[in-house]
Amino acid sequence: MRTISAGLTSAVCYVTIFLAGLTFPWLMESKIGAHGAFFIYSVFALAAAALAVLFLPETRGKSLEEIEEFFEPGGRRGNGDEQDDPGAARR
Repeated sequence: MRTISAGLTSAVCYVTIFLAGLTFPWLMESKIGAHGAFFIYSVFALAAAALAVLFLPETRGKSLEEIEEFFEPGGRRGNGDEQDDPGAARR
């Protein structure tokens, strides 16, 4: 699972960099200019940040094993309430 996630993350980063490099010269030569280009890129960045906040679970204070268990098919996807885990107080 970890290798698939790392590969997917790298692919998304490369595609994003490619698209930014492909569109930036075109946007600079258009009427939009530098300010408009960076405004467009910032809108996409804010949308991505909002999606991350809304749809990705909080992982603060969790071990890597707990995070992997959460994302495994059939894994324990609790609501963050650690009352059923007796070792949670020691972590």
